[in-house]
Amino acid sequence: MKLYTARRLLLALPLLLAISFLTFVLINLSPMDPAVVVLQAQEVPQITDALIAQTKEELGMNRPFLTRYADWLLDCLRLDFGKSYVTGEPVWSLLGPAFLNTLKLTLVASAAIIFFSVLLGVICAVTEGRAPDKSIRGTAFLMTAIPSYLLASVMIWMFSVRLNLLPTSGMGTYKHYILPASVIAVSYAGLYFRSVRTSMLSQLNEDYVLYARASGLSEKRVTLHILRNSLQVAVSIFGMAIPIVLGSTVVIENVFAWPGLGRLSVRSILGRDFRVIQAYVLLLASAFVVFNTLSDIVNAAMNPRLRKGMS
Repeated sequence: MKLYTARRLLLALPLLLAISFLTFVLINLSPMDPAVVVLQAQEVPQITDALIAQTKEELGMNRPFLTRYADWLLDCLRLDFGKSYVTGEPVWSLLGPAFLNTLKLTLVASAAIIFFSVLLGVICAVTEGRAPDKSIRGTAFLMTAIPSYLLASVMIWMFSVRLNLLPTSGMGTYKHYILPASVIAVSYAGLYFRSVRTSMLSQLNEDYVLYARASGLSEKRVTLHILRNSLQVAVSIFGMAIPIVLGSTVVIENVFAWPGLGRLSVRSILGRDFRVIQAYVLLLASAFVVFNTLSDIVNAAMNPRLRKGMS
């Protein structure tokens, strides 16, 4: 297992390096000159070629491309993403708190997604073709078809405006998590529970299930055995749920005024704050690689045959 883990981590390193290079390249291909952005943020009344050249010199933009990339990458490894072109503050001082706020919401929503995905998937699998299975799948289809911003607006109107039970914006108490996490959970649990259901149904005719029932095991224990084996498939899906939710909170955070990455990214894009955008893209892309690697390692721990495939 240690050898598999080491190999999997080593395979992730070149992918992370490629992601960092593409992130740096894409930002530098922007048609908007970063020097002009800085001067506009400083409210310079007249931007001249001399000022642009001076700003480029101060920001180190005149150095060779690969030199700038290498310096930027080394700084990123120290969590130094430079200073914001717009505010002049260190990027991490903006990105760090926003990332923690989004991560808190993501973890709460992901826990709800996993819980309801497993619960609904098991119910649908054990009642295949019957009323509970059909009603859950039908309801899930309708709920996932509703845009998240519309669902959020309806929930705010119902639980905050009409019933006055939950706050509409900000963060602070556990009540602030309920509405945004619920909207995210509804959007994704309605998709992921199908994977649990399909995986469990594929296990129903396996030999070990027939043997367990013939041995007189209760249906509850048989179901638990099926679920345990089915989760090997679901682990990969759930492992990717966290980075997917992490990167898809833009709408929810703006609807609920949640001070996270989503709101920060929108402000940075509108303000053409390239360094913040660059760090945001790098952070999310790296999260996908990290969580995908972790899910592979967990799967290998649960299924030794996967470790043999890389030996």
